[in-house]
Order: sequence, then structure tokens, then C-alpha cells
Amino acid sequence: MKLFKIILMIVLTVWIHAKASTWQTLEPIGASVSSESFNFETDVKVMKITWQEKGYREQMDIATVSLGTFDESIIKQFNHIKSKYSPKANMKYMGNAFLIDNKGKIWQMDMVEDVISLMGNIDTPFEAQLLLWLHQGKNAKDYKKTSEGYILRVESYKNKKCYLAKVLISKKAILTTVSLKQDCQKIAQKKHITHNIIKYQRFDDIVMDAKENIYLLGSAIDTKSNNSEVFTIDKYDKHGKKIWQKIIRNAYMASAKMLAFDSKYLYLIDTSNRYEFILQYSLEGTLISNKAFDAEDKKQFEAIYKKSSLNKIKKAPYYRDTSGHEIYFVVQVGSKDGNIYAVGSEIENIIKEDVIQEECGNTDRYMGALLVKFDKSGNQVWSKVIDLK
Repeated sequence: MKLFKIILMIVLTVWIHAKASTWQTLEPIGASVSSESFNFETDVKVMKITWQEKGYREQMDIATVSLGTFDESIIKQFNHIKSKYSPKANMKYMGNAFLIDNKGKIWQMDMVEDVISLMGNIDTPFEAQLLLWLHQGKNAKDYKKTSEGYILRVESYKNKKCYLAKVLISKKAILTTVSLKQDCQKIAQKKHITHNIIKYQRFDDIVMDAKENIYLLGSAIDTKSNNSEVFTIDKYDKHGKKIWQKIIRNAYMASAKMLAFDSKYLYLIDTSNRYEFILQYSLEGTLISNKAFDAEDKKQFEAIYKKSSLNKIKKAPYYRDTSGHEIYFVVQVGSKDGNIYAVGSEIENIIKEDVIQEECGNTDRYMGALLVKFDKSGNQVWSKVIDLK
């Protein structure tokens, strides 16, 4: 028993070390941050950072308590406070930080050093990302945690050519940059596609046949029918050419899940009604059958779905994108040649200047379906975003 415990401890130690030594995806600086991502070392309760980028006003909110816990006068003052810049201001993109302490006092700052002083030791990946962004105006693509702090991989440009660099961030918030002899991921020119009748919101699932044709299950809205929800099935070849498209409607809302494939047919679960149905299509897009999702059919479908999901991979390659939009990959599949197809959504958030933070509708949110092909080296081969305004 004692020997078993020793072996178990060794296995756990090795596993923890291996996990810590692998590169993990790091989300870019965005609109909102969970309180677990940021450990305030002071009595800060609410903080927001605002900046100007690509002609838009951006804002990030960090809070340990709801803004609504403060008096209405404090909330109104905090929401309407204007950015100011001192002669020593050094925050990137004309940035300002605003905070409310536990006594309800509002503070404003425009220097990196002041924001860093609120962070104390750098002990979360987000704090490392924020520190990098404050100093260099960059977002890291991924990170490793070490006993000394964090290592971030960052894109760096020299003579318009992109290289990767490592930024070492200590627990005491000290940055050290080391150049790497490695080019950045090759980026494909993104093709924008629009439709007149429906507007794609995202791709939800993907399967692949032996010829590397891909079949996509998507969600969209019908702009010609009071923005009713529809779902789509699309077939593309490996070069990104669309072969056919199906739009499925059902009164005001149509929805589906779990796209599956065998050598002859496509299957999916129609969840539009109270009871679920199995839809069966030919590989040419013809509806073959539509029947209730009962016990026997459910067992058969789940076996097909499990088999057709064997080439799905847990994580998409890093997607180098210059749009500044939010990117969400939902699922990805790998081919025998090592190519990877990843699908999801691309989202653009635009904060309205004339609406205060706490009011509903303070952000215009535009969505489009995203489809990207990577080669076996992780470089982009082609990229499409569909119906993003």
C-alpha cells in the first residue's frame, strides 16, 4: 500500500510538471474579466480600463463586487467620468484606468506604474497578459507557468516581417524580452462572404469525408422573416469552395445539434420542436428521412456520431488574426494529411458612445460564422468569415 502511494505521488508530480511545461492558450485583453483572473492587492472593488484602438472606444471591466452595490450618485459619476491625460501619461492607446475603492472613492490614472501597483505579485495568466499589454500594447498568443512567473509568446515585427518573441514576466512584475528564431504563423487572406436572405451567426459542428470534403452545421437568422432562427448544412471541398447549402426553417425557431456522418449519409438531431427528430441527408444534400429520436434510433445514431467524431481534436491551432475581433472556435477536425479545419464564430463588439455602461444595449454585437483551414505546420491555408457586418 505504501509503495502504491509513492507511485501515485510520482505520477501526479510528473503530470503536474508536464501540464505546467506545455503552452496554453491565453485570451487577449477583452471587454470583461472574471474576478478570479485578477487578484487585487489593495482595497479596489471595481476597475475599468478604457482606450482607443482602430477608431473605436474599447473598455475592459474588472470587478470583485457588482457596481450596483454603490450609491446611485457614485455609479453615475463612475459611468460618466471622462478620460484625462497628464504630461507623464504612458498607457498605450490613450488609455485611462478608473477604480472605486471600498470606501466608494473614485480614482483615475493614466500611468502604467499606477495600475501595476494595484496588482501586487503576478500570479494569474491574465495579470501577465495585462502587464504585457500595459507595457507594449501587445497580446500574447500563449503562455507557460514557471516557478519564477510566466513565459509569454508574443508576435514581434522587424522590417515588416513577423517573428515570435518570448517575454519573461516575474512574480514581481519585471519584464524581459528574448527574440526567437521562429517566424510567426503564416496568415491567410480572409474571405468575407455575405448572403441576402439569411445571416450566419456561427458554425456549430463539422464532419469530414474520405476526400476531405467538409460538412458544416450552422446557426443563422432569416432577415426576410422577422429574424427567425434557422439552421444550415453546408458542404465545402478542401480548397474552400462551397458545393451546396441547405437552409432549414421551422416557424419562428429552428435549431439542431450533433452532425454525424457515415460513408453514405449525413445525420443530425433536429431540436426545433418539443420532441427531437433524426434528419438523414445524402452527401448531395437531399433529405432522405425524418423520424422520431426514439430509443432504438438513438442508440444507432450515437454509434454513428461517435465513429464520425474520432478525427475531432480538442484544440485548434493558434489563429493569428488582425481584425481585433473576438474569435471562438467550437470544434475542429483533422485529416489524414495533418490538415485541420476549425469552425466557430467571429464577433465584433462596438461600444456605443451615447449609452452609459450600466444601461442595456450599450454595445452593438455583430456575429459571423468562421471557417479556417490550417496545414500540418499550423499555418493558415485559407480563412472565411460569413455574414459579419
